Amino acid sequence: HHSQYRLLYIALLFLSSSSSSYLPPPIYINTMKLSLSICAKELPVVGDYYAKATLGDEDIGKTDIITASANPSWKSVLTCEDPAGKTLTISVCNVADDDAIVSSMTCPMDQLMEQSTVALDADGSDGSAVLAVHCEEYEFAPGTLQLKLEGHGLKNKERGLGFLRKSDPFYVLSIIDGEVIYQSEVISNDLSPTWKLANIDLAVLFAAGLDLTSPLSLVIFDKDRGDKKDLMGTVSTSVQLLIEAHHMRVADEKGAKDGLLRVKRAALVGHGGGSTVSQAATQALENAANVLLASQNIDKAKEVAAKCQERAIELEKESVSKQTAATEAAEDTAQAKAIATELAEQAAQSAEASKTQVCSGSLQLTLKGGDLPDTDGLFNKSDPFYQIYGADGGSMYQSEVVQNSLNPTFKTAELDICVLTNGDLEGPLRITLHEQDEGQDKDYLGQIVTSVKDVMEATPSDALDLKKGNAPTQGHMFVAKAELIDYKDLKEETAKLQTAAQKAKAAIPAQEKAEQLVETAAKKAEDNATKAKEAADAAQKQVEEMEASM
Repeated sequence: HHSQYRLLYIALLFLSSSSSSYLPPPIYINTMKLSLSICAKELPVVGDYYAKATLGDEDIGKTDIITASANPSWKSVLTCEDPAGKTLTISVCNVADDDAIVSSMTCPMDQLMEQSTVALDADGSDGSAVLAVHCEEYEFAPGTLQLKLEGHGLKNKERGLGFLRKSDPFYVLSIIDGEVIYQSEVISNDLSPTWKLANIDLAVLFAAGLDLTSPLSLVIFDKDRGDKKDLMGTVSTSVQLLIEAHHMRVADEKGAKDGLLRVKRAALVGHGGGSTVSQAATQALENAANVLLASQNIDKAKEVAAKCQERAIELEKESVSKQTAATEAAEDTAQAKAIATELAEQAAQSAEASKTQVCSGSLQLTLKGGDLPDTDGLFNKSDPFYQIYGADGGSMYQSEVVQNSLNPTFKTAELDICVLTNGDLEGPLRITLHEQDEGQDKDYLGQIVTSVKDVMEATPSDALDLKKGNAPTQGHMFVAKAELIDYKDLKEETAKLQTAAQKAKAAIPAQEKAEQLVETAAKKAEDNATKAKEAADAAQKQVEEMEASM
């Protein structure tokens, strides 16, 4: 709130400067601020817990974690502003259960401010858990900023002696056009200084009506003789930015970036209100919680009666729900039949396709050559290309010609896997290598006979030797990439679809029985509801007897 009214104050200053010497005082809103202390009793299980609070729709914060306890009393406190007329919600969360809320309470803040301490039965608890909250007047402490800075590559201001000596930097942190908050020590002859950890009292900042986000000036100087100093650079920042930043650029007198400041540590110590629960708050919380626990026996009996009644109602609703489930089961049966029919049709289509084509898909193949024969003489190199032959023995693919290279990398070829293998991935795969001469002439350099299976298993370093008749190896080919795309063995695909259709058909009888099973469950739920009603009546009678005996 203060920052908004500071802007209004600045506007008033501007307007008044042209017509009068009168300066109105700063305008602030007096807001109520409270510290809240929290404890819990008899949580369902021993565990690691923390509490979180909301005031209306605003999250106030959360406490520290108390470990291995079913009766945590948190040492940290939470603060709230302008609480009047709002509702406070306290929730206890179990760390081991993914921060699930195990207990909670809601309380009007007007009631809490009037009574100081309120204890209530915890919602969501399986046992006799109680939550208590206590409020006290908030006492603000400005705190201390612990700051350690490190410079890097700062500008050398030693005129004429830069090659012999470096600047002696120190920094000054101050309010914009205002009071100095802190001045560091001088680091001699160093353009990458590390200053000592500073403990900066923030009382000056808050006394000026500012906060952690208010702009501050951080100026770096070179210490000269006497009281003289030279400006080395400036940084515009705030306490919040110092805490969040890892590094900051330093600007020289002309605004150009010149050097770097690294934030080695920036932390607030003792900022805010009292950080721990007062003795009075602790005693008030304990008393309120224990008084409420003492009166819970009769409340438990009432809860048992109410739960029995709720259970009877739930079972009656369950009977209706089971009938609805029977209708849904019939719909599931119809859907299962439709799926079985569709799968059977797909299997028939696949079987028909497999009569003329044993497989489908493609092979993406990238080949590279290595140490290929040179047939172009001393001043040139071969211009190689390759051909791939299909299962029928005919050429099905010819690569591009790579000019003047004995170690070519060819473009990726996409080959119809059925034409290439006719479904036999282990069958012979023939690749021939040629050298393109002038015109249409070409020289045969050798061939490789392998298989798609071997090509798929080859690593980029596995050499496939080129053979030309009975001559020694004529260079090598390497598989840079070999990948089957959308490959299907149509016979296997047909078998899978047929199996899936049979399974879908076999599941239909079970679906048809679902409605009957749900009707049986509904009748059972009705019987259970009658028994629960009898138990609820007995529990209510026990409550009345306990109240009469008090």
